[in-house]
Amino acid sequence: MKTIVAGKAVIIENEKVIVLKRSSDDNFRPGTYDLPGGKVEHGENPILGLKREVEEEIGLMINVIAPTRIWDFVIDDTHTIGITYFCRLIGGSEKLSHEHDGYEWIKLSEIEKKDLPKWLKEDIVTVMKRLKDRL
Repeated sequence: MKTIVAGKAVIIENEKVIVLKRSSDDNFRPGTYDLPGGKVEHGENPILGLKREVEEEIGLMINVIAPTRIWDFVIDDTHTIGITYFCRLIGGSEKLSHEHDGYEWIKLSEIEKKDLPKWLKEDIVTVMKRLKDRL
């Protein structure tokens, strides 16, 4: 069995969070919403790998604040272990890679109303709760 490490970023800026729409021809969950991030290269620091993936996928530079969830799944002979992080935007501008068909900055107050995967809403809500706890 092969093991992959992945990272996802809940990027908060001006009371909004960015979500990406996977390409319609993607092999994994085509056309669905996702958080920026992806696979960490062998031997790569997970935080540096997340920063690289976010810049590659959407052209943004981030500051990684804290991990918020560890998750995993198995497909065929591959076990993916992932970490979702709370992040802040520090630079760049939105420029999509070929892996995605679109993106949207969603107001935090509208997350529950949006048609997003359950896991994605839960990750964003977890970060929102952490932000409230800090105030």
